[in-house]
Amino acid sequence: MRVLVRCCCGHLPVGGGAGRRPSPRWRALARLSASPGWEDGQGAQVREKPPWRVLFFGTDQFARETLRALHAARENKEEELIEKLEVVTVPSPSPKGLPVKQYAVQSQLPVYEWPDVGSGEYDVGVVASFGRLLSEALILKFPYGILNVHPSCLPRWRGPAPIIHTILHGDTIAGVTIMQIKPKRFDVGPILKQETVPVPPKSTSKELEAVLSRLGANMLISVLKNLPESLNNGRQQPAEGVTHAPKISAATSCIKWEEQTSEQIFRLYRAVGNIIPLQTLWMDNTIKLLDLVEVDSSILSDSKLTGQAVIPGSVIYHKQSQTLLVRCKDDWIGVRSVMLKKTLTATDFYNGYLHPWESDEGAGESAGAVPGNSQDLSTSLEREVKLTMGEIKVSPDYNWFRSTVPLKKIIVDDDDSKIWSLYDAGPRNIRCPLIFLPPVSGTADVFFRQILALTGWGYRVIALQYPVYWDHLEFCDGFRKLLDHLQLDKVHLFGASLGGFLAQKFAEYTHKSPRVHSLILCNSFSDTSIFNQTWTANSFWLMPSFMLKKIVLGNFSSGPVDPMMADAIDFMVDRLESLGQSELASRLTLNCQNSYVEPHKIRDIPVTIMDVFDQSALSTEAKEEMYKLYPNARRAHLKTGGNFPYLCRSAEVNLYVQIHLLQFHGTKYAAIDPSMVSAEELEVQKGSLGISQEEQ
Repeated sequence: MRVLVRCCCGHLPVGGGAGRRPSPRWRALARLSASPGWEDGQGAQVREKPPWRVLFFGTDQFARETLRALHAARENKEEELIEKLEVVTVPSPSPKGLPVKQYAVQSQLPVYEWPDVGSGEYDVGVVASFGRLLSEALILKFPYGILNVHPSCLPRWRGPAPIIHTILHGDTIAGVTIMQIKPKRFDVGPILKQETVPVPPKSTSKELEAVLSRLGANMLISVLKNLPESLNNGRQQPAEGVTHAPKISAATSCIKWEEQTSEQIFRLYRAVGNIIPLQTLWMDNTIKLLDLVEVDSSILSDSKLTGQAVIPGSVIYHKQSQTLLVRCKDDWIGVRSVMLKKTLTATDFYNGYLHPWESDEGAGESAGAVPGNSQDLSTSLEREVKLTMGEIKVSPDYNWFRSTVPLKKIIVDDDDSKIWSLYDAGPRNIRCPLIFLPPVSGTADVFFRQILALTGWGYRVIALQYPVYWDHLEFCDGFRKLLDHLQLDKVHLFGASLGGFLAQKFAEYTHKSPRVHSLILCNSFSDTSIFNQTWTANSFWLMPSFMLKKIVLGNFSSGPVDPMMADAIDFMVDRLESLGQSELASRLTLNCQNSYVEPHKIRDIPVTIMDVFDQSALSTEAKEEMYKLYPNARRAHLKTGGNFPYLCRSAEVNLYVQIHLLQFHGTKYAAIDPSMVSAEELEVQKGSLGISQEEQ
């Protein structure tokens, strides 16, 4: 978790005008010309040469090698480079802790768990693979600032996963940069030392990490030997060549057979295979590919493989090599073992899932032979089976979400039948999270793609499914009680269709004591009369479930749509089927009950209006009315996405959500802990999607 650090090191004198705080580099340089007796604000003398007092921040195996080098330097009494060495790491669910903590305990070094950073005095801080944004106050407490051992040739691959992205993108040159940390942003400080090494062919991220960790450790010791001179000679990072290395997730490991070449799949395997096994779908079940191998050229040249068109994702079993051959965009890859319900060899998988087990096949085989093993390659080719990412409800992303984010049920009303269902993910110390409210047909999990993506950036996200309420006032009162139960004073609300209308009504309901800090309104409306159903709103409770579902389905797209939108519609239909009669009736009542938003009560709330240009249940007139109601709102336009862009255009929706929330970074109403993604990184993402946002 990212939290603001309480600072324990001594204050430094301030040069120049009163109240000014010079940069860490300025202070280090100024110190070179200062008198030997110059002291910090606590009265401790600032050192101009070794031995240094070092506070180390780190977590993983890469950082462990840096700590090992620092510890060895401290133990070397002849050189007198390090006098004091203490360690800060992050909490771990493992009793042993992370590699850095294990080494520190073994070496009897003082260890603190973030956000505790000890209470001693230090000359310089060192960070290696720590993954937490250090506050400006903390950085300024070190006379020589904080150094970062970063495993890339900055400005290439800024971010938390540079080694993985080096392998993933096929870089032939890697390196390590020793840089000075700047506050508020990752990996942008001046470069003190930088060295490059060639990336060995077919190297894995784990193998490259070992090489770079040793290089980085040696480079750091070299910098510390001449620290004031290194700081004096530091150079700013060039503006050209900036790339970003975001964290990986389970979604990274999903193979897209029709889009990825064999080279891209092998790079992905070498980059993340030792962390997250590559995965795809087999017969609606997630299957992990554990051991990928290149296919021998003699097999690839077989006319039975090259003589006919094969659909990407098709798999056959090759008996001689005991390997599954899977077709990708341009070629074949080999798989020797997989995990379905348990780990299976390629032969086991063939016998259990690919072999037809026909009674007349294998009749002449000797005892103990694997049935069907005598069939040749052409027979196998006739039994191709396509591996596909499939529909949303059986996708790896959704399965990962359901297995990692628990569904909570909360009762806040006197009526025990009113149960709120919610997914709450991300840092719990965030007190102004982003809350998603679904449309009539939706449940809380329709926002699973937003939860996975945004929590990966450090946001706290809550997706709700509201209980049965029959009027807007009753809903607002129940929602207020839920926020009280969750101890949330203010929230950002993302509402889709009905969810957007309810979000506005709640902001209006609490305007005298505001609980809503901002709104994102997706395909939403401000007046229920647009549906021309106000006269039937009070009769929905009488209708049977099938009739209510028919009313809702009438608003779904019925014409030709692209595959992603079709999957989104199928998923929403499935969610609709899970809703009972009273849930549907109450939602349709809220959707059509005569009501409108009073704009003067919520005019000071920042609003982003998100809508699509293609077909949706919302009319052009309703969209125009929203623009008039919120003339200062930001507008996020999606070319396509239909009624459910958060499912079928999730990357664009997630980006617009981040852009909306960016305006609150650095305040107590930030939904992120703290600014894990910079404005610069958002601009890079926007450019990669080729979209823009209109502010009016």
